[in-house]
Amino acid sequence: MKWGIINMEGLAVVPCMYDVVGAYHEGLCKVGLNGKYGYIDNDGREFISCQYEDCGDFSEGLAWIRLKGKVGFIDKKGLEVIPCLFDESGSFSEGMAWIKKNGQFSFIDKAGNPFIIFDEKVIKLFDFHQGIATVLEEDESFGFYKLRFIDKNNTTIESYAVSSEVPYEDLDFIDGLLFYNDEEYEGFVDRSGKLHAEINHSEDGLEFINEASGKDFLNCGLACIQQVVTGDDDTTDSDEYDDSDEYDENDLVEGYEDEYYFRVYYFGCVDLEGVIHPYKKITGEGGQLVGVMPLGKNSKWSFIRRDNFKIAFPFTFDEVKGSKEGMAAVKNDEKWGFIDESGHAIIPQIYDDVKNFSEGLAQVKIDGKWGFIDKEGHKVILNQYEDSKMFYEGKAGVMNNGKWGVIDKEGRIIASCEYDGIEYLSEGRVKVGVDD
Repeated sequence: MKWGIINMEGLAVVPCMYDVVGAYHEGLCKVGLNGKYGYIDNDGREFISCQYEDCGDFSEGLAWIRLKGKVGFIDKKGLEVIPCLFDESGSFSEGMAWIKKNGQFSFIDKAGNPFIIFDEKVIKLFDFHQGIATVLEEDESFGFYKLRFIDKNNTTIESYAVSSEVPYEDLDFIDGLLFYNDEEYEGFVDRSGKLHAEINHSEDGLEFINEASGKDFLNCGLACIQQVVTGDDDTTDSDEYDDSDEYDENDLVEGYEDEYYFRVYYFGCVDLEGVIHPYKKITGEGGQLVGVMPLGKNSKWSFIRRDNFKIAFPFTFDEVKGSKEGMAAVKNDEKWGFIDESGHAIIPQIYDDVKNFSEGLAQVKIDGKWGFIDKEGHKVILNQYEDSKMFYEGKAGVMNNGKWGVIDKEGRIIASCEYDGIEYLSEGRVKVGVDD
């Protein structure tokens, strides 16, 4: 795939010639061609030629580059202000960047001077955020790392033991939260070192399902957990399942049994304060309503309110999608519609599929074709496209005959359907690609 950029008028700012087109940061965008990397400006001109083995995004006026296997930093004029002497580095944040040289980590300032030097126990560093950086180091305890939160004087503010069952390369902050677990607990820690959603897996046998990410909390305010209870064959009697519609707060919901191993699985969700809520499935889009489903043979979906986690409406929907822009998608009898956050039916359930609102318009599907409606249910753009993307900065991607194009909110064609791929960029630009 070769990538380029078009503007809001559909004109090519950058022809489809690059192997890599990144996102704009501080007015410059990383591009790659034939294994070399450089930068283009807002007008699509190659501002810094493709000459580096790799490079990063600009941050605080500097970007890291790799030449002859070593990393340094350039300014926006393309001048190498910190020589390529390092093996690895991050980007500058709050005046400092982490680097690794000869197996040893440090933070450097913008002159390239070491600011904090760490010993060989440190195996990973994270950027400074509001005066605090996160340090991951090997622990003397077998099977554990130590996670330290330090200030700019290298004073430890908080520290935790972290199980090495999770490869340290995979430990990262996702939307401001990092998953951790130790001998007794697992949960999330934010960039200040504060713990969230702690659950006890040693005593209570609780665990996050698929090591839930911070995105669950961002979108839903909840993350899914489970508990496995093992016993004899008397503990796994399916007749004891509670399939009623009444669930007590702070209880896990009994799920399914594994008769061969005499196990019963229980499911629930936990909020950032560590309070357990009795739902098996959740779905959210960051709005006030979060879709939830308890477990039972005839379970239906409903919503809870994000601010207090209280049930908003009866469990009456076959399927739901979390609310966005004050509207939530709901499904019954294979048809989708929308309710508002008070539970009133606003748009009837007549669509084969829908996607949530963005910039006042929602994508709806009828007879295999996608179009757009407003919040009163009025058809704004007719169902005529094979696929579509949400509106972003007044434009949306649409597909016909297997090719992508771009339209505005009146349905006018900005770019005809001739591209094999599109991605939104900021400030009215769209990244477009064509197959080689």
